[in-house]
Amino acid sequence: MMLEEGRIRIYLADVRPLYEETLQRKVYEKLPEVRQKKADACKMLSARAASLAVGFLAEYAVRQEELSYEEIFYEAGGRPVVKRRKGQQPLYISLSHSGDYAVCALCRQPVGVDIQQGKKIRTGMLRHFMTPKEAAEFCRYYEIDSKSYLLDDVREKNAPCSDGIQPERGFLSREATEAFFRDWTAKESYMKLTGKGMSLGFSNLTVDWKNRRISEKTADNKSARLFWVQAPEGYFMTACAGEAPQTSRN
Repeated sequence: MMLEEGRIRIYLADVRPLYEETLQRKVYEKLPEVRQKKADACKMLSARAASLAVGFLAEYAVRQEELSYEEIFYEAGGRPVVKRRKGQQPLYISLSHSGDYAVCALCRQPVGVDIQQGKKIRTGMLRHFMTPKEAAEFCRYYEIDSKSYLLDDVREKNAPCSDGIQPERGFLSREATEAFFRDWTAKESYMKLTGKGMSLGFSNLTVDWKNRRISEKTADNKSARLFWVQAPEGYFMTACAGEAPQTSRN
């Protein structure tokens, strides 16, 4: 089925079957050398399975969409690129994995996708993820204690607090955590779309869920459309597509 302009198609896979050695070996043998090397670099079984799963999912997804595309190759920074024959429509791809799942996004426009397994988030993380102004607004909206916000986010979970605040108060509430992950996956998906990765910086991106846009804090205000994607329970997933500049896909 041909992918329509402006649409994003999402492929999701459970990586846990690849914990089994025989199946893992079969998948490994079907992947290009660059993906094999990525898997070889993984020391933990779960990480190796996820690396193989996302590589296999990419090959499967592209073949489902366009049988005539030549191959998937990877840029120096690790971004996957679908190589196409002359005259073919462009097909953009993005990959992500976290916990038990791998995801692949395909689009006729530049695309990015990110999935994250939910976990408890220390309030101190806001300092690394947002500008001071944004973090202050976030704290006010979710009624986060200003003292809690200033706690050191690298402190051990059960360590005593010198200011008398109980350790649990150093974490975001459930509602605030969900909002944090929505923005986190949005920003990571945009970083993948551009191919610039973490060099963009979380605090240099603005997420506007009301208008479903994410933009860079630059003079030309580069931006992309946001798509909140239904994820398995306990996970968060966002995709974006649009106008961010891309390197040549030929």
